[in-house]
Amino acid sequence: MSIEEEKKLEAITRRMIQDSGLEKPSAGFMNRVMLNIQKEQQYAYTPLIKKWGWYIIASLLTAITVILIKFSDRSTFLEHLGVVKKIDFSNLDIVSKLQFSDTTSFVLIMAFSLILFQMYLIKKMYFKQFK
Repeated sequence: MSIEEEKKLEAITRRMIQDSGLEKPSAGFMNRVMLNIQKEQQYAYTPLIKKWGWYIIASLLTAITVILIKFSDRSTFLEHLGVVKKIDFSNLDIVSKLQFSDTTSFVLIMAFSLILFQMYLIKKMYFKQFK
């Protein structure tokens, strides 16, 4: 195409665009779009592990800890249950070797309590942010 033909084609194209004008959306277009966006942003939070599940996990961990402390000699505990009699567990007797002072025990209990409390506060703050 020559330069003059391109100029004529460009002039025709500009006239056609000016004659047709800009398309304008309907009056409620913006409101409908914003409502759809708000609907998509709302979600129902369902935790992976429900509250009763955490209670069960905590109670199982507590029960296991109490059993391990009470029956520090694992061989007698397993023999009591009738599970295994031929395996040597003498090297696995870890609980009886652990000895903490009262101060260390108190510090560990307080640290664990504060960590749990902090997790509760962070969770509360995090979910308040989405309400």
